Amino acid sequence: MKLGELLANLGEQQWNHWVFVAETDAIDADTDCVVMDTFDVDLAEDGDTPKAIADIGYSEFLQIVDLESITENLRHQKPDFSRQDYLEAVLYYYRDDAFVQLNT
Repeated sequence: MKLGELLANLGEQQWNHWVFVAETDAIDADTDCVVMDTFDVDLAEDGDTPKAIADIGYSEFLQIVDLESITENLRHQKPDFSRQDYLEAVLYYYRDDAFVQLNT
């Protein structure tokens, strides 16, 4: 699945699942991703990453609950936000571990 597709259909996901993304120089809407329940899975050598994720070379991105929080924060600031606004807010959160602050 592509990250943009996941964001467009976020409500279909379980809040406690994690999103993992393919290794890439720049994450964008076309980045391949996997959503996975990480409870009680075999872990890779690092002791943190699910083995199945490490085996395909993906890395941890965000948890679904984080994406839901980003959505609510953005909706509070800009009720009519675009997909691009949403993607930028998600990437900001991923990069800076903080909600984006819009100048509206």
